[in-house]
Amino acid sequence: MKKMHIIIPIKVYKIDNKYYHSRTGFIDEMAKHFDLNLHVFIKEVSTIDEVKFVSCAKNMKFYNFFDSLNFWHFIRNIREYRRKLLSLPKEDIYFVNYPFKGLSIFLAWILRKRKLVIWVKSDTVAVLNSLSMMFSNGKLKGLQRFFLNPIKSLLYIMISRVIFKENLIFYTANIVINKKNHINQFEIISCPIFNSKPGIIKKEISHKICFIGGEANQKGLSILLKALSNKSLKEKIKLNIIGLDGFKKEKNKKLAKDLKIKFHGIIYERNKFYNPLSENDILVMPSFAEKQGKVQLEAMSAGVVPICSDSGGTYKTISNYYNGLLFKPGDYRQLCNKIKLLYENNNLYEDLKSNGLECVKKLSLNEQIDKMSKTINNFYEHKI
Repeated sequence: MKKMHIIIPIKVYKIDNKYYHSRTGFIDEMAKHFDLNLHVFIKEVSTIDEVKFVSCAKNMKFYNFFDSLNFWHFIRNIREYRRKLLSLPKEDIYFVNYPFKGLSIFLAWILRKRKLVIWVKSDTVAVLNSLSMMFSNGKLKGLQRFFLNPIKSLLYIMISRVIFKENLIFYTANIVINKKNHINQFEIISCPIFNSKPGIIKKEISHKICFIGGEANQKGLSILLKALSNKSLKEKIKLNIIGLDGFKKEKNKKLAKDLKIKFHGIIYERNKFYNPLSENDILVMPSFAEKQGKVQLEAMSAGVVPICSDSGGTYKTISNYYNGLLFKPGDYRQLCNKIKLLYENNNLYEDLKSNGLECVKKLSLNEQIDKMSKTINNFYEHKI
């Protein structure tokens, strides 16, 4: 196997010569295809919360590359980091994640003349989506996003077209890069670890609907609460919220006053996450600003039909009336009607559910990483 150096500014915990991280799925899958060296920030601890953190695969090596994950510390010591990077073997492959945010843009710049792989998993929020976020964290921050995002977007396009035009770039939907260039840029579905227990998929209708996320404006929780305020839904539906212990926003408290709601908090462990998710008939994702979205895929793998707002890159994984339903972002009346449609038409519901289960089989993490690894090997083995 070829040697790959993954250089990511994340914190990895070390205890008793074992390494732990909160998201090991991607890295563990890559270790099946490459001889991995991970360059991260390592912190030695005496105990670890094994609900939040998972032990990393043994067939990889860890290096304490970052002295600190502070951005300005990195900038002040960028010469030393450059020296460390360029001392690594020239013939190996280098992988950088989230290149256009924080430290990673500088890592990618230094390594641009090597066999560099960049996975762009997120980008700045588009200008129109910024409008929906304008009041989420105060007016000033909203205005900053609105006026600065066009400049950022233009900068990112220039970077992908000029600086990294010889490197291999993977991206998820709705990324602000050179979208017409498919020579060295490849779109890939950013997948979570799906439900692996078919036994938890229920057959009976429970009249339960799920929302996963927080109260940030872009997540659109208030749109769902408004939709469920419809008299016919309010009397029958129970809402499960994963990711919150309760409402903090007064607006949501008022909207939820007469609704049946159960809060599940944040669930880190995958097996425990899918149990409450699978109890629902429908997952609603009313977001204003999704790049591609993951929770709708997680829902499909648990036999739950997703209803999603048609925002960002959601359409890349949700085919309307095939494996889920789409509605206009912010239109709570349309969302209400889509919910009613599924409960009033059992044949449609069962068809969407069946199609969703089939779709996620083709989008498993191991399938996506297998595709990515073969592309990387062929690209740099036979590049002309």
